[in-house]
Amino acid sequence: DSVTYTNNITNVSSSNFANMVIIDRLPGVNDRGVVNWQDQRESEFSVAYLGNLRLTVEDSDQNSTSVDSSKYTIQFSNIGANEAYTEDDFDGEMDESRWHNNWQNGDTSFRIIMTNGFALKPGETLVIRYDGKISDDANPGQIAWNSFGYRYSAGANSTYLRAEPPKVGVMIQ
Repeated sequence: DSVTYTNNITNVSSSNFANMVIIDRLPGVNDRGVVNWQDQRESEFSVAYLGNLRLTVEDSDQNSTSVDSSKYTIQFSNIGANEAYTEDDFDGEMDESRWHNNWQNGDTSFRIIMTNGFALKPGETLVIRYDGKISDDANPGQIAWNSFGYRYSAGANSTYLRAEPPKVGVMIQ
């Protein structure tokens, strides 16, 4: 009744990625993308955040190092599938009407704010792993789609960029 998600962000540029804010909208019926909000994901059941968050950085030789918890903050939200994430959400602004520090019943997403000078160097991959709880209404053959998006700056560029990798599905056997 649980699944482990792995989200990867690989820096293929020649500059460090800094000021990263990662938002993951967990699967839910009638859900949408994170950055590409108009993208209908069409999940057929929900998955809730179960915990066990693990962040690691892999170098180009696949050597893995854990990211110390002092380098990031995790927050949760019940922002619905019919609502887009705002600029403030991606800036890591703490709006208590939208974000809080502990997973609560009804929450649909979480964000990770990389802090204290964290930078993803060229050739490195930030690996985000966490466990999710499949809803009781999931039936055989149904699929739930997970997607995440992130905001970052690259090198001396003060302009923030956003990316949303392709969605990933979990199917009930």
